[in-house]
Amino acid sequence: MANDDYTFLCSKCARKPKPLRMTKKANAQKHLQNHGPAVPSGGTNREAEVPPDRGACIDEAGGDVLGLDGDEMGMDFGDGFGLDEDDGMRPPLGPQTDRQLCRGHVYPPLYTDSYSLVAPSFTDNDPSFLWLAYLQAVLNNVRSEMSVLRSNESLEMTLDALKPAGFVPEGRTPVKTLQSAKRRLGLDPNIHIIQYSICPRNDCNGIVYTEKRTASGDTKRHPVKIIPQVSPIQSLRRMVRRKGFRELLRDSRGDGLNRNDDEDLMVDMHDGQAWHQLKTGIRREVGEFGAVRDVPKTEDTNTKMTSNRFVLHLVANLDW
Repeated sequence: MANDDYTFLCSKCARKPKPLRMTKKANAQKHLQNHGPAVPSGGTNREAEVPPDRGACIDEAGGDVLGLDGDEMGMDFGDGFGLDEDDGMRPPLGPQTDRQLCRGHVYPPLYTDSYSLVAPSFTDNDPSFLWLAYLQAVLNNVRSEMSVLRSNESLEMTLDALKPAGFVPEGRTPVKTLQSAKRRLGLDPNIHIIQYSICPRNDCNGIVYTEKRTASGDTKRHPVKIIPQVSPIQSLRRMVRRKGFRELLRDSRGDGLNRNDDEDLMVDMHDGQAWHQLKTGIRREVGEFGAVRDVPKTEDTNTKMTSNRFVLHLVANLDW
């Protein structure tokens, strides 16, 4: 490693494995400024759990998909998916509820998805007048068709008006751009998109990115081709959290078998025989600290999916 490389622990990079913590001094200072220093947990500086699939390669028909994290590999996916420089808010101190592990000897540690379903402005306990200022900027752009530049100016004017009145709290720097305001309110769809660099052709020659040097002398890697994906688990979590969504899901626990005995007429898909023949193949266990997991069941004790209030059955339809 070159002498000008440094190992640093900002709150973001402390969750990375040791080899990925090395960076240039200028980048280290920028990370510490944007994300704040790492906060030790319980007096010790422990490495955070890293999902086992980080950096994994998946061979698909369309080419070799490389599961590379853009920030870790120095990739530049463009301004549309990057972090705004105004978004320099420090994360809240202490553990996040959505990142906690299932403790205890009953189950092994389970890594949960690090992306929170709650907007950052709420998890960081921003005051309500900041929420309204951010929301007003978003509404000006979406409903009033105000340009991005004018929306940025409007947001900055609102914050400037709040500051003399003493409404902007000390030690907290509000964001001043429309893109950052959307992110703080959890309204930016780009934060849910996972970008993977992909080889542009089937017979991959191993070239998945090009390197370009910036004016400051830094080297940026630009992917030749990307494939966007969205986490199915996170998408389901967001849908279930919507108000009234659970009431829209059909409850088939009280339905009897063969209630529609007309083989020539099926009112809905839940009238079909397969609806009541699907089995879960799992049973739910609760650990000593309240951790929940589903474990396989034996065939003789298998239960039907319709005997549960909420179940998930995925069907993959392939066409060629």
